[in-house]
Amino acid sequence: MGSFPNGQQISSVHCFVLGRYNTVHIFSWLKEMLVIVRNSLETFLLSSLHKSLSQEASMREQFNNTLNVVEDQLQQRDTIVMQTHRYSEELALQLKSVMEERGSLEAQLQQARQGQQEAQDKAEKLERLVNVLRKKISSGVVKTVN
Repeated sequence: MGSFPNGQQISSVHCFVLGRYNTVHIFSWLKEMLVIVRNSLETFLLSSLHKSLSQEASMREQFNNTLNVVEDQLQQRDTIVMQTHRYSEELALQLKSVMEERGSLEAQLQQARQGQQEAQDKAEKLERLVNVLRKKISSGVVKTVN
């Protein structure tokens, strides 16, 4: 006789059964199967879509959390940079003040050394004068000045 697409032979019983169903019944059954398949597909697609949206929301939340952490770290870095900048400005001002004080102290030291040298020169000159006077006194040649 013939065979089904799966290779099974069509028997007279099959022909009787198939003959009993008219094409309307077969199309009706195919429509029912199509509705069932369509509903199953829609359910599967909706389930997949829901799962994807849930995953997207979870990933978005993770991304936002990571972004917040990075923003916090950047804010902390900016705060540290600003504090370091202020601290370096303060140190620069302190250094300038210390350098000015050093210059002033160096000038005072130079003046003190110069004054010490002048005092030492005066002391040496007076010491020589005292020695000359001692020699004159000891030799007896001293003139009195009025």
